[in-house]
Amino acid sequence: MEEFESVKDWNSNKTEFFNKYPNIKETAGRSFWRIQGLNDELQSTTSKLMLSQNLESSKNVKTSEDKIKQRHQNQSLWLLYAGVMGHYVADLAMPLHVTNNYDGQKTNQKGIHKWFEETLVDELYPEIHLEVFNQAKKQWDTFHKTNKSLTVFELVQQLTKDSQSQIPSMLNIDNKIGRKDIHKASKEYRQLIINRLSLGTLYLAEIWSRQTGWPYNGDKFDLFNSQPAFINP
Repeated sequence: MEEFESVKDWNSNKTEFFNKYPNIKETAGRSFWRIQGLNDELQSTTSKLMLSQNLESSKNVKTSEDKIKQRHQNQSLWLLYAGVMGHYVADLAMPLHVTNNYDGQKTNQKGIHKWFEETLVDELYPEIHLEVFNQAKKQWDTFHKTNKSLTVFELVQQLTKDSQSQIPSMLNIDNKIGRKDIHKASKEYRQLIINRLSLGTLYLAEIWSRQTGWPYNGDKFDLFNSQPAFINP
């Protein structure tokens, strides 16, 4: 992500942006536009669900089997887009996902990516599960009030900058503690891990909350996108 540091005029239009900055390589990532595209699809699906809900609530309209099936498909698509988006937003909350030094290879700390993201989280789980939830819940009202006016594109940029600010601290702990004693290391990293997980949760909740408002009518349906079609970035 260092290739983006000098950029001042961000543009949510991917084509226009990269026509202006052709020297930014594919390896620098395209997550901002990927999330934007997924949000567009989610917003479109939300609009369809709201429309079908309004039609079904009308006493003069009889809901056909085809319309019920279509609503179920849209509900399934909503979950699909929201879920895929969750992957990308959560990734941006991980400091090593927003740097060229993604595995500590540039600071003689190779292997830190898996150590931080997987090994230490597994060591702290399940105890931190409730801590992450409670911290996010406690911060939600203030977070939402502060960030509700930002676009999705602005939100993911802000999250990325916050993750970048945590890289030095993360690498310093690794240099200080090492990886021989997992119990000792997990104690040192505990609050940082909780903070990153809860912050990612807050950003995702902010984005998702903008695409709610359609009431689920309680119908059970058997429809699962086990192999969803490719979503063009």
